[in-house]
Amino acid sequence: MPTRPPSPCTEPGCPRLVQSGRCATHKRQHARAYEARRPDRTAVLEFYRSSAWRNLRDEVLAEHPACADCGALATQVDHVIALRDRPELGVERANLRPLCRRCHSRRTLAASRERGGVR
Repeated sequence: MPTRPPSPCTEPGCPRLVQSGRCATHKRQHARAYEARRPDRTAVLEFYRSSAWRNLRDEVLAEHPACADCGALATQVDHVIALRDRPELGVERANLRPLCRRCHSRRTLAASRERGGVR
């Protein structure tokens, strides 16, 4: 099977030719930068497993049973300002909105794309 001709690394200004994406040097740099900005998963899991969060989540869903975006039954609570950006707003009611699973997934994916995560 024929292969594609090499193309330039997708990192701006890099002259190296690769089969696809970034060259090995820029792949490593990108991976290190991602790990540096990635939140501590243990702390995030501890927050979401805490009784304070679970109680607040249940209260928000009881007070506002409809999705803030589409009006369907809300099953999840979204942080308007992401928890990773402002952890101190994690339990602020003004920073929370009820969403259905579909709308929450859509918003989470859009936020991830804005950060340069998922493409």
